[in-house]
Amino acid sequence: MTRRPASSRQVLVVGLYDRPTSLKALHVAIRSLYQTSASLSIGVPAYRQEPTEIKRLGNLFVFPHDDIEALGTAIETTDLILVVGDLTDPAPTGPDTLLTPRHGGLRYIEGVTWLASCLGIPVMLYGVRVLLSDGPDEAHCLLAICQAARAIMVRNRHSAYILQRLGVPPDRIDVAVFPHHWTKQALEFMARPSEALPPEVRRPILEGLWCRVEPNYRPTTWAPLYDMASVRPALSAFTVPRRGDLVRVIAPQFFDLSGQQVIFGGAERYLVELTKIFRDMGADVEVVQMATDRGWERSAFGFPVRGIPARDFFDIESALYRLGAPRPALTVHLAFFTASRVTPPPAIGISHSVFWDQAFYQRPEIFQTHQDRLLEALEFLDTLVANDANMINWLRTISVRLAEKCVRIPNFVDLQQFSPRGQPDARNGDRVVILFPRRLAADRGFWLMAQLIPDLIRDHPEVTVELVGSAAGEKERQEAERLTTQFPRHVRWRVVPFEKMPQVYRSADIAVIPPLCSEGTALACLEAMASGNAVVATRVGGLPELIIDGYNGLLVEPTASAIRGALERLIGDAHLRVRLGRQAIETARAFDIALWRERWRNILRTFIVLA
Repeated sequence: MTRRPASSRQVLVVGLYDRPTSLKALHVAIRSLYQTSASLSIGVPAYRQEPTEIKRLGNLFVFPHDDIEALGTAIETTDLILVVGDLTDPAPTGPDTLLTPRHGGLRYIEGVTWLASCLGIPVMLYGVRVLLSDGPDEAHCLLAICQAARAIMVRNRHSAYILQRLGVPPDRIDVAVFPHHWTKQALEFMARPSEALPPEVRRPILEGLWCRVEPNYRPTTWAPLYDMASVRPALSAFTVPRRGDLVRVIAPQFFDLSGQQVIFGGAERYLVELTKIFRDMGADVEVVQMATDRGWERSAFGFPVRGIPARDFFDIESALYRLGAPRPALTVHLAFFTASRVTPPPAIGISHSVFWDQAFYQRPEIFQTHQDRLLEALEFLDTLVANDANMINWLRTISVRLAEKCVRIPNFVDLQQFSPRGQPDARNGDRVVILFPRRLAADRGFWLMAQLIPDLIRDHPEVTVELVGSAAGEKERQEAERLTTQFPRHVRWRVVPFEKMPQVYRSADIAVIPPLCSEGTALACLEAMASGNAVVATRVGGLPELIIDGYNGLLVEPTASAIRGALERLIGDAHLRVRLGRQAIETARAFDIALWRERWRNILRTFIVLA
């Protein structure tokens, strides 16, 4: 939209111009405004009318009402919004009645007036005629529009009676017959000191609010959507001062809730490496997570970690901005699904795996709600970085539009740390070491390993099984201790610091990566490959993107019998172990951490502009 001269005032005239009476009201309103002040610039969204028909009414800026970019620019620059004509918003079932193509939560006039109220732009109902059908939806909609308006001038007493019957206080309603009464009131609004946010502040707020109302609107559960309480956290996030050198990472956890102990899993290792890139690019980094009690501040790996008291993972950002935190140059959600309407643009989310590929999330009472939450979170992100194609392919079956936000950056391995020891075929002599380098958890395949270990050891006394990882719970701890007690010479369980893991891999012949679900391009798999292990992996998540069955590892179904069959094959064929290990080393070079860093830098350069 062309910017107005500095001396002019901008008026946006909104109405439903699909009836002769409404077009007549629009004509009267525009003529009266121009007669009152020649310095006005008037914009008109053309509702179900050709813009050329409306342009005949005067020197106007006219655009289709569903051109969201033009509508946003008009709201961004306007000083006053006038609603004229028949005040009967259509039912929200037709696509041309939606405020945006992304949701059905706000109807046209209701949505425009709601957004204006969020931005502090005065709204005036300008000689409207109120018509009311029998449906409760329309009553809610009319009340929402009236709540947004600072002045309500109706065309006749019958319209005033309808609004009063709906609950609008009588002292808020004026009946004005002559047009100059309306225009005088409009000019007074624009002459007062404006409470509206300045135009340069409105744009990021509008971009953030377009789809932050009710993306998962259900007509059968309709309720009034003019709710400023649900928007205030978003407004505070968009209007607080911005720190142009700050990258803020929202993490479900890094320390435990009390802030006493670092929780160092795959996602946390990912975060540590990512912060190094941010700092190399000259940004300050702040990690924010959920905390208990009054919150806390810690430092780890060279960056600050702030614990914010919040109800759950999804409330971290809202709680942060309620405390008055500055807006960052970039927000990164370590788990993309914690993004919300409070997330200020620009924002990047990270998908570490499709974790809903398990029975719990497929229960009918959970599935739809969970999927809606995931899709809603994606609306508030500019980019989604996925470490495997599994996530992107799933999303493409749901929403091609959202899938276009995705960038695939597979996980990494530091080839300076993880490398084979000497010749792979001279590693352990006659002894065969099988490594399970994972947290002892059901989703990571621990119980599959526990099931096959006894028979495997009885049939192959030359085998040693190394369980290296913390126990997910008491049952897993007891089972690991039972196995080590039952087979003291063949089963070992230990937890080692990350910096000692390269030696653990070098001491192994075979690495088993047997998840049942929730797996991306696993760090453990890449580290085992770079170390020259013969890898047995289940055909889950992003693992098929790393392992080509029979070439650089063995890829099997996630069952104990399939895993055992693959292990039997490798135990009995040293040449196969060596060949797979060597091909795995070659494959791992394509996932060097240096390549991962450069891919991330290419994305961040479009978001981070630092002095």
